[in-house]
Amino acid sequence: MPSNTNSHKKSNFCAYLEALGNKNIFFEPLHGGNNGDRLILMGAKWSLRKSRCKLVEKPQLADVILLRGGGAMNDIWYFGLNKLEFYRTHFPSLPIIVGPSTYRFQRDQFKRICEINQTPLVFFTRDYMSIEIVHEQCAYAYIDIKPSHDMAFELQDSAFINNLRKNAHEKHVLIVTRGDQESLSKGVLTKVKGSWVPKIVRSPLSMVRDRLLSFARRDTYKSIMEKYGISKGLPVINQDISCRVSFSKFVLAIRDATLVITDRLHVGVLAHLLDKRTILLPASFKKIEGVYKMSMSGPNSRTVLNDTGA
Repeated sequence: MPSNTNSHKKSNFCAYLEALGNKNIFFEPLHGGNNGDRLILMGAKWSLRKSRCKLVEKPQLADVILLRGGGAMNDIWYFGLNKLEFYRTHFPSLPIIVGPSTYRFQRDQFKRICEINQTPLVFFTRDYMSIEIVHEQCAYAYIDIKPSHDMAFELQDSAFINNLRKNAHEKHVLIVTRGDQESLSKGVLTKVKGSWVPKIVRSPLSMVRDRLLSFARRDTYKSIMEKYGISKGLPVINQDISCRVSFSKFVLAIRDATLVITDRLHVGVLAHLLDKRTILLPASFKKIEGVYKMSMSGPNSRTVLNDTGA
């Protein structure tokens, strides 16, 4: 799907959208999230445009409902599952399609939502492991499970990506690691967004947390940069640009990197689309590994999974 795999092959998701023909589609964008979610949303809208879908503004006018997909189909964040439950309950006659997602469940909410009625559900997965997870939870005849690339990869033939490629530079090393519930790091410092923390001190605590995590990982980063021959004098940006800067700064930081080290999936996806040297680090569940194996690996890929420099 990206430039260094097979950029001309139509994804399963876009092929499915085209097969819907003249059906009226209500698109649920799942508003909110971070800069990575915005990248997914851009990919979803580009997919709908490429597939010449017929969109309607209200679900009451639709023949089918499409949920954006991405990282919301799990019981860490809930908002994707909550939207799925809302439409399943309030529009019981409408089939629902969920865009390419990673699925992860430790509770029974997903199974309960699927069993609300027997109207068709189509779950696209952006990794192969999610196919097994959904099937184990809900192996019903009215549920279809299909693999496809994460929707951000649909942007590979867009003017947005082409313009970034034309204007790309190699000015700095970019390190982006997360400190939320998906981080591998545990403990109270990874949960400073909790309501028990006064808002006025939440941001300073987050900064302290990030510095401590950065200190713990600095030997790993140093090893990686030495392995890839990165000059010691090259500036290093070490910041979670997925959620603390504007989308334009997010994009430019990735565009102008000579090396990207991250456990933020869509930092890695955009870097991959721009053919940057990219090191993906693991998060708390297999989201990154799954998307990497489906869409980012290959003999010509400059994206590497969990390269510690050893």
